[in-house]
Amino acid sequence: MVVSMFERFTEPARRVIFFARYEASTLGSGAIEPVHLLLALFREDQILRTRLTSHTIEAIRRRIEETTPRPEHGISTSVDLPVSKETQRALALAMEEADSLNERFIDSRHLGLGLLGLKDSLAGELLRQAGITPDSLRSRASVRPRPEPREEKAETVVPGASSLAKLIVSLETLIGSEQLLDAGDEEFGSKRLKRISWSRKEALGHLIDYAIVHHTWVARALTEPKVSATGYPDDSWVSAQQYNSYPWLELVNLWVTLNRLILHVWHRIPEGRTHVLCRIGIEDAVPLSALLEKYVQHCDDIMGQILARL
Repeated sequence: MVVSMFERFTEPARRVIFFARYEASTLGSGAIEPVHLLLALFREDQILRTRLTSHTIEAIRRRIEETTPRPEHGISTSVDLPVSKETQRALALAMEEADSLNERFIDSRHLGLGLLGLKDSLAGELLRQAGITPDSLRSRASVRPRPEPREEKAETVVPGASSLAKLIVSLETLIGSEQLLDAGDEEFGSKRLKRISWSRKEALGHLIDYAIVHHTWVARALTEPKVSATGYPDDSWVSAQQYNSYPWLELVNLWVTLNRLILHVWHRIPEGRTHVLCRIGIEDAVPLSALLEKYVQHCDDIMGQILARL
């Protein structure tokens, strides 16, 4: 249900889902709850932020944090952090709101309406206490839909593999971290991480190396009967390329651009090519689909460390 619904989300709504997952991880939750969706809305929805003072938003965050125990062993970085039943209900209500307003796409305001529609929910209660009502959200101008693919190009696109849909959504969600990364400055990028001996710049540089070789492997899997590569990017590449001296925002833009290209390719992988065997280094050969899954998991783990509060 969530994946098919996700196809109707605008880019801001997709970023809300990413931020919600990030908030859940930071607060040590085992699932994405409505309160995490609410905190994510404060990050992404500009109109909602203008209706609430920064003092109100901070007070709401403190209230949520007081009801959520802090993790003892760091944040969760699982790609498959589940959506709770209550949050699934909020997403379903958001879709119903969009349908009732005759709007094809689900935007952040529909997500807010979904939270308000939950009964006995702390997220909805906090919104109402802050003076946000369903009518005030419904009165906003209709959302601007994402552009449709041009019809003349439709015949040239190879149908993508449906088995990769979940991985594609996961990578799209990770790319949404651009909003958080863009908020950082040079000092932010230069801070050392806790779990690995890299700065944020170096960790992001490693992900850039990882994206470049991964893109090459997928291109080979689409054109060759099998793929054999010497190995994954070596950690020594990071210091050799001196990522620490490269501008933080330029690293962010490069990483995002590379992964948008990767997504462009993933959307066009035929089902029959997902089984092409890929042997990387001394590891056993695995199907291309498993290689893509490992790519998402690795990016998610490193990104979780980059975004963690140090």
